[in-house]
Amino acid sequence: MGAQYGTAQYGAPAAAGAKTETTAILGLVFAFLIWPVGLVLSIVGLTKTKKNGTSGGGLAIAGIIVSVLAAVASVFTVVLLIAAASSTSDALDDASRDLSSALASAEAEASALPDEDIDETPDASAVAAFGEGFEFEDGVVVQVSQPAAFTPSEYAYIGTSGFTSFVSFDVTVTNNSTEPFQPLMMSFAATSGGVAGEDIYDSESNVTGMGPDGDVLPGNTVTFTVAYAVQDPADLQLDVSTGFDYDTVYFTSAGS
Repeated sequence: MGAQYGTAQYGAPAAAGAKTETTAILGLVFAFLIWPVGLVLSIVGLTKTKKNGTSGGGLAIAGIIVSVLAAVASVFTVVLLIAAASSTSDALDDASRDLSSALASAEAEASALPDEDIDETPDASAVAAFGEGFEFEDGVVVQVSQPAAFTPSEYAYIGTSGFTSFVSFDVTVTNNSTEPFQPLMMSFAATSGGVAGEDIYDSESNVTGMGPDGDVLPGNTVTFTVAYAVQDPADLQLDVSTGFDYDTVYFTSAGS
């Protein structure tokens, strides 16, 4: 009988030395890199090896297995991330509630404390009479003279209030403390008849509205003049702020 020749049947094993299916190779490679792509390529590669009789079926199957494992790992990772995010959110919520509670408690405690720093009524111990001295705890003594009539020079600045009465005060600072004192840090405010007076600046009379520059050493004394345009010379108050570390002293005609 003569030899019969026929074509290879679909699904027949690949002949020895058959070409390896490229898609199967790519499927395995991408299974490690991008598992959805690897899964698709591996399935396509496995189908082609069976259809074309090419080799690479094992590679395609391996690609499918790796892709499935990678998919499972991805799902597991997403679940862990969601759980971690939820836990972190709960922790942040708890911390926020604790902080709000602590702030509320602090505000309640602060409001319950006596408000000693904000007192609209001057402390009686910080009120002195004109002509008397006020001594601070560190030994610095501030004295304000009785008000005297003041005549501004031609070029003096007397403010814009229109007051026609002008008074001056001699301020004397005696430094009985152990540290140098800076009179330049002092500030002043005059009140007359319940109305704020206006500072007078008169260079010819050496009236600058502030203390002199330079330190007053321990044991020394300095005197300078401040002047104001006022509404009622018979009703005067001079507030003296000696510096950041000192309370304001209120000098009046009546004193404490």
